[in-house]
Order: sequence, then structure tokens, then C-alpha cells
Amino acid sequence: MTESEPIRILCMEDDPGLARLVQKKLGRAGYIVDLAYDGEEGLDKHATGTYDALIVDQAMPGCDGLEVIRILASQGRLRPTVMVTGAGDERIAVQAMKLGAHDYIVKDADGRYLQLLPTVVGRAIEQQRLVDQRQRAEDGLRESEARYRGLFEGVPVGLYRTTSHGQILDANPALVQMLGYPDREALMALDANALYVSAEDRQRWQTMMDREEVVRGFEMQLRRRDGTLIWVRDTARVIPGGDAQTHYYEGSLEDITERKRLEERVRQKDRMAALGRLAGGIAHDFNNILTGITLSAQMLLAERRLPRDLVPDLESIVEDARRAARLVAQILDFARGSYFETHPVEMRTFIHGTADVLRRTLPENIQILMELGPGEYVVDANPDRLEQVLVILAANARDAMTSSSSDFGEIGRAVEMPEGGELRIGLSRIDLRPAEEPPVAGMGIGEWVCLSVSDTGVGISPDAMPHLFEPFFTTKDLGQGTGMGLAQMHGIVTQHGGHIGVTTDVGRGTTFYIYLPVYQAEQAAEVS
Repeated sequence: MTESEPIRILCMEDDPGLARLVQKKLGRAGYIVDLAYDGEEGLDKHATGTYDALIVDQAMPGCDGLEVIRILASQGRLRPTVMVTGAGDERIAVQAMKLGAHDYIVKDADGRYLQLLPTVVGRAIEQQRLVDQRQRAEDGLRESEARYRGLFEGVPVGLYRTTSHGQILDANPALVQMLGYPDREALMALDANALYVSAEDRQRWQTMMDREEVVRGFEMQLRRRDGTLIWVRDTARVIPGGDAQTHYYEGSLEDITERKRLEERVRQKDRMAALGRLAGGIAHDFNNILTGITLSAQMLLAERRLPRDLVPDLESIVEDARRAARLVAQILDFARGSYFETHPVEMRTFIHGTADVLRRTLPENIQILMELGPGEYVVDANPDRLEQVLVILAANARDAMTSSSSDFGEIGRAVEMPEGGELRIGLSRIDLRPAEEPPVAGMGIGEWVCLSVSDTGVGISPDAMPHLFEPFFTTKDLGQGTGMGLAQMHGIVTQHGGHIGVTTDVGRGTTFYIYLPVYQAEQAAEVS
């Protein structure tokens, strides 16, 4: 029924005269009235017609008014219904109201009830209109809440609502999973302020919220339940509460940890490339200068008239120049400026041979263990350069397991140095498919040989990790190291088309993973 449509009423009255009077009275009030002269006829008309209200007389033969209302109520919600009873039948009217009738009116001998009937019917219709309106609003609210809850529960971004004091009022499943909690209740029991890694981040976030009442794209670190750290991007706003003094915050958190890692890898790659260009340019020029120094010193040593007391000094110059030349070679390896020939190398045989060299150079309190998987491991490489890689890693592992300092960071003071340990050398193969994430960014699809070198030393400090392969980076005391070992190794591996991965646990050890492309199967027969 709309406001432009007329209101249709079905009146059930067994007295034809009274029925016509009701029809005439309500017609003047603007209603369209159909008549039924007993209960059965009324039920039939109700089943075939569409009515906005009903007037039901109690005293009808056969099926009386109360029975009509009982039948209609059993079929569903009653439309606005007015029960008409005689004097003394108020008890029946109450029963009708309990069944769902909206109102009742008592007949009187003078017919005054007819004057009241339009008002009573209008009031019943208005009551039902208000009920329908409220029901539509409630249905709309429930539907809106269902849509909101569906979005809140299903969106793959973390959503939250907190008070200004840090109480978590709501959190969606994506946020619960992001922060590593078993369920929503476990997360909501936590103070939101405890999630922040940096108190400065928390203060900057609060300052922005107080000043602008909104935060967009705020990047910060949060601590998961297991203690691991993740980077998130926060977008939030202030929602006013019931009064001026109360409010809460609602927002979304996006996990950007992997993006941060990729950005850091790109920055590291760019930094290494820039350092390589700089180091390579310096090394070439420096090599020319050293060549001149060495040749000049050697020519003086060849002089027959050279005073004997100058010979030791000239020999020292030659030796220092040769040491400097070796350093230049390391720099050139890092800068990928040196050239070497490659051929197929079976890594299992190579490692057994290199391990014999390492056993003669490492102290007795370091045990070398081999973990070589089955099968062939053939790569296109220069064995001498690969041996340098293993020697460099073994030397750093030795320092991490026996020395108070290493190229791995200033952690000797915080972690008790071991007196020896285990050096594990492993071989395995991985087949990287298009849909798989590579263990090291930049690795292409295909088969790779993984050479792993693990120690049980002090590990690498977080501050040292970003600078691990930079030339001249070292934490050793002056004169104890050049900081070129890992930089040279990085250059050698890169020249072989390989990649390096590192995992570390401070106080427990470090593992380097060297990934080299597998030599093509059809060429493996050329292995010598």
C-alpha cells in the first residue's frame, strides 16, 4: 500500500443493514469497503483479495469472529484488524487481541459505535504502518550490519577498532592472523600499545591523530605474538563517541613486510653496484701504481752496485706491493672486473678435495661435517675461485667459533664465544618453478645447486647484516682484517651467475647458502 493508493477494508458483518451502514460510514472517510455476511464468505474473500484492514463481527453464524481471527492468525501476521463485539463480550475481545487483533469496539443500541469506527480503524492502520516502518528499518539495519560484518570478516586487510586508551574493541580475522593470535578474543585481551615495537612510532601516530584526526599510510613495525616483527601500513581515523570527551579509533593495517624486504634488497643491490663501480675504478688505477712500484723495486734489487743495507728495505717494498696486489685482486673480484675461465665441475668431488685443505688449516677444536645429498651436482665454474669461496667462509666461521671478533658484527661482548664447534658443508638441489618464490630475490626458474656452509658460532648481529658484503666493512680490530673476504666472495659468486642467502641466529650460528646454476645435462659428459 502506498500513499496514492486507496485503503481497502473487508468488513465481516452478518446483519445486512449494519453492514451497509459501516460501508457508507467508512466510504465517507475515504475507504473502499467490501462486505462479507458470514465468516466463511469473509475467509474466501480474504484469500482472493488484497485488503489493508479487517473489521470482524464476533456474533456471526457458523464461523464466528474469534474463529475467523484464529484462522487468519495461523496463516501469518494479521493485517490491521478491529474486533466488533456486543456488550458484555469484552472477554472475547481480549482473546482476539491476544491472537493479533489490533483493537476492538463494542456495539451499542444507539449505533454510536459507527461514529467511532472510522477513528478506531484509522488508528489500527496507523499503528500497523508504524510497526511496518520500524520493521523495515530493523530489517535494513540487520542487512546493513550483515553486509558490514561480511566485509569486516572477509576483507584480506586487517581491520580494527580501539579506544584512545589502547583497549581493542574489535578486530577482524585478517588482523588476528596477521598478528599470529589463535582467535579474536586472545587479541582483544591485549593492550594495543603493547603491539608497537617503537615508542617513538606510537607517539608520532598519536600526535598525528590528535592534530588531524586521521592517519594515512603510516608505516611502522608491530610485534607478533611469537615475537617476530612485521612492517605494516596503517590508515586510521577518529570516531567521536557519545560525548565530547569520549572517542575511539578505527582503521586498517596492511602487512608490507615483504615489500620492505624487496625494497631493502633493491637498495642493497644498488649500493653494491655503486660500490663495485667505485672499487673497480680505484683498483685498476691502484694496480697500475703497484706494478710501477714493484718493477722499480725489483730493478733496484737487480743492480750489482746496490748497497747491501738497502736490500732488506727493497725486499720489504716488493712484499708489501705484492700483498697490496692481492688486495687489489680481491677488490676486482668484488667489482666483477677480473676474468677467469670456467668448465664443468662436479661439486661432490670438489668439496671432498677442498675439505682436505680446510682440515689442515682449521684448528683441531673445529670439526668438519659433510652433508652431501645423493646424485650429481655439476656446475660451470672455476675451481680455484670456488675454493676461495669455501676458504673465505671457513675462515669467517673459524673466527665466529674461536675469536672475540669477526666480520659478523660486534656481538662478542654480548654473547659468550665458543671454544670451537662444527663446520657443516652441505650440497642439495632445488628446482625453482614459475609459481614458486625463490629463496633469494633475483633467482630465475630452473635447477640450482645449493652449497651451504654452516657454523655454530656467535651469529651475525642485526646491525652488521645490511653491510655484510660491502668492501672494507669489518668489526675486527685494526690490522686484523681488511673487510674484503665476504665482498670478494660476493663478487666471485655473482660472476658465476649465482646468488647468496644468509640465515643467522645470534649466539647459535650462521648458514651461508651459495646457489649456482646447474650445468646442462647434455653437457655433463664433458666433466673432466
